[in-house]
Amino acid sequence: PHLPHPGRQNPSCPHFFPADRGDQEQRAHPASENDAQTGIAASEDWRASITARVTAVNDMLDAATADLTLEQVNHHERAGVLPIAFSLLHVVGGQDRSASQFLGNGADTIWESADWAKRIGFMGVHPGRGTAVADAEKVRIGDLAAWREYQAAVFAKTESALENATRALFEKDAFGGERPPAA
Repeated sequence: PHLPHPGRQNPSCPHFFPADRGDQEQRAHPASENDAQTGIAASEDWRASITARVTAVNDMLDAATADLTLEQVNHHERAGVLPIAFSLLHVVGGQDRSASQFLGNGADTIWESADWAKRIGFMGVHPGRGTAVADAEKVRIGDLAAWREYQAAVFAKTESALENATRALFEKDAFGGERPPAA
C-alpha cells in the first residue's frame, strides 16, 4: 500500500509546513491589496496552512483506504446507500479536477492523462455533482492496487502544486466573485 510522504507525519518537516520559501517569494508578486471578500492577503503562512490541511485530509483518506478489500470498496448495502467506490472516485477525482483547474492552469487531470478509468477497471457513470443515486449505486472499481496508485498520484500532484504555486495564484479569484452553484 501507499505510504504517506514522511513529511505528512512530522509537522517540523518542510513538506508538512513549508519553511522559508525565499526562492518563490522572488517569483511571486509582492503582497497585493487584501482580498476584498476576506480582508486577508495570500501569504506564505496561508500557503503552509492550506497545504497542511489538504495533506491532513489526504492522510486520512490514505489511512481509511489502506486495508480495505476490493469487496468492501464495491459493497452495495441496499438501495440509496452508495458504495465506498463512489465516494473515493468522487472525492479523489474532485481533487484531481480542482488541482488541475485551479493550481495547474487547466492542465489535464491525472485521470485523463493516463487512462485511469481503464487502469483501475472503472465501472459505472463517472461520479460528479448531481450524479443520480441509481447511477452512483453502480460505481465500481476493478483493481484496488491501481486505485491506490491513482490516489497517491493525485495527492502528490496536489500537494506539490500547493507548495510550488506563486502567491499571485492564491490571490486570484477562482470563481469571479460568485459562489459556485449547488447541484
